[in-house]
Amino acid sequence: MLEPISFIGVIALAVWLTLVGVIMALTPEWALHLLRHAASTLLVHVIEMTVRFFFGMALILASKATLYPQAVFYIGFFLTVSSVLILVLPRRWHAAYAVWWADRLPAGVVRVFAVFAFVGGALILYVSQNILCALNLFCA
Repeated sequence: MLEPISFIGVIALAVWLTLVGVIMALTPEWALHLLRHAASTLLVHVIEMTVRFFFGMALILASKATLYPQAVFYIGFFLTVSSVLILVLPRRWHAAYAVWWADRLPAGVVRVFAVFAFVGGALILYVSQNILCALNLFCA
């Protein structure tokens, strides 16, 4: 039962990272604006960490179906554990850290970082070829 849900979660993560990369490349000022509001309220903070946790769990649960199961498992483990740690730390630390970076990153650097988000999404899709096939989305 969890396997198809985790497969969808992995593909959603890949799409999310790709979309973030596009936003960072095309509208870096807006990306910085969004970053500035990370953890701005308790609700935003909890939603961010919940989404991060579920993406991490999806990677862990789907890792065996990927081309590099051990790497995908550890990436998922990192996302899951770090989301719990960030959630239990004071929210103001997370918010202050986001604002600190948003105030220091120039738009040009955000555009450069967009490549990493876009490539990260593409790599997740690449290592998830078996998942895409299992979901009848793409079979090589």
